[in-house]
Amino acid sequence: MSGEIQIGDHKRHLKRHKACFTGRQAVQWMLSARVAGDLPEAMSFGAALAKAGLIKGVTAGRTFQNRNYLYRFNVAMDPGVQAARWCLSQEMSKIQGRVMDVCAVVDRHTAGRGPPLNPEGAHSLEPGTIHPEPCKL
Repeated sequence: MSGEIQIGDHKRHLKRHKACFTGRQAVQWMLSARVAGDLPEAMSFGAALAKAGLIKGVTAGRTFQNRNYLYRFNVAMDPGVQAARWCLSQEMSKIQGRVMDVCAVVDRHTAGRGPPLNPEGAHSLEPGTIHPEPCKL
């Protein structure tokens, strides 16, 4: 949803609000993307998102409405969540690098270009259990 709704700056009462969207935009997106089947269901989803804290009104205490009231995605506003997402992406990159290293070793050994992975345990492997296909992520 956050990647689909047009987020932008809006001016209300001579004040500029950055990185927000209207309740009407959210409802229109829910209906066009078939997230909700009808207007009451879209309103219910919007209210549930607000209650869960995933979106919040620019004006404090505003409930979700199918109007031009302004809302923001809470995830984009919370620096703690941004930091956690960044840390997670760094850890995932490290893990992916390690998996690629393991795949390279497995590919090298299953293609017959090197000794078995574990020479002591190699006698316990049945013929045909090592497949020459490349390792896939």
